[in-house]
Amino acid sequence: MARIQKEGVDYFPIDVDILQNKKVRLLVAEFGNDGVALLLYLLCEIYKNGYYKKWDEEDALFATAFVGNCTAEKINTIVKACVKRGVFNARLFRRYSVLTSAQVQRRYLRAVSSREEIRIRKEYFLLDVTSKQDVPVFVRGKLRFYTLPRRKNATESTLEQTSIESLFAIPESEEKK
Repeated sequence: MARIQKEGVDYFPIDVDILQNKKVRLLVAEFGNDGVALLLYLLCEIYKNGYYKKWDEEDALFATAFVGNCTAEKINTIVKACVKRGVFNARLFRRYSVLTSAQVQRRYLRAVSSREEIRIRKEYFLLDVTSKQDVPVFVRGKLRFYTLPRRKNATESTLEQTSIESLFAIPESEEKK
């Protein structure tokens, strides 16, 4: 019987100068080690399952076990700061409550490049398929884009989206950065 291929990866590279990155330095300045600890936790969660992480209230509670003496409220504040600073894509976070970035996706594609097929959710994809820097030529033919069907009950979907947006509201001016 064939083994089902997982979406995520077992490990991922981290730049040796991550702590000198301006975005990360701002997180440290604002939140101390809690900011870096949460960022590392989020990257592990993202890559464990692929190239993105759906974020909700329960995820904030789970993260409190890994990040010092943080409350779920502080975790959400740090996540919001990560989005504001461009660590994660603001548009996708605001629209879908998804944590990802172009850099995360580039690393993911390189990490899974030996796979025969790479499944990508079209709505979350941030890269330019025609760019060699974004998507290596030998990976392009392996990409399989998909979309999830919309829910039949639009009211339920709208209520869910509204409650998440109210938790993580990001000003329009920050989204365009």
